[in-house]
Amino acid sequence: MENQALWSRHNMVRRYDLLVTHGTIPWVWRCPPKALIDLYSGALSPGTAHLEVAPGSGYTLAHVLPHVPDVQLHLLDLHTGALEASAQRLASHAPALHRQDALAPWTLDEESVDSVGASMLVHCLPGARIADKTALFDNAVRVLRPGGVFVGATVLAHEVPQTRTSLFALRRLNRRSVFANSGDRLTDLAAELHTRFDVERLSVTGSVAQWRARRRA
Repeated sequence: MENQALWSRHNMVRRYDLLVTHGTIPWVWRCPPKALIDLYSGALSPGTAHLEVAPGSGYTLAHVLPHVPDVQLHLLDLHTGALEASAQRLASHAPALHRQDALAPWTLDEESVDSVGASMLVHCLPGARIADKTALFDNAVRVLRPGGVFVGATVLAHEVPQTRTSLFALRRLNRRSVFANSGDRLTDLAAELHTRFDVERLSVTGSVAQWRARRRA
């Protein structure tokens, strides 16, 4: 992936929440942080194992995990800065860290976790369209136990409401290779999820699609 410096530990600790969590997500994409917290709150259960792919600063999990005791936590990211920053924030949960590409085969054992989260990730993954990024979904199916939950959110370029600001941001972020979602559509996301999971929720807030799906037994 390009723009490695964007995901440095310094940026993730000092700037990510200000610029992204409380910046572009609510003000450009029009999805308040509470919407993502609520999405996760219904997905994690006490005494289970959860894998978070691309945990960012750990903000969402830091607001969810105190209400879900005894979760065995795994964090997976290609960027050491993001892993270190989120692990620091979530240190009380003793997370296991996995430095891996979200689209490469994961080293976690098959059927080893009860839930997988991928919040605000898909729009950053390389590919011209959703169909080019489905290795993420396949990886989630493999590591989830039967009945396990896959939860996530992504900024879409098509078939969701846009504003002049969001369209400008989409063009700029795609040109800079921060995003790779110029071909990402809601119908394609829905199709790929339904192919692999029993989809319990697929909704749109602003330009952000949110889903909660369950691995078939």
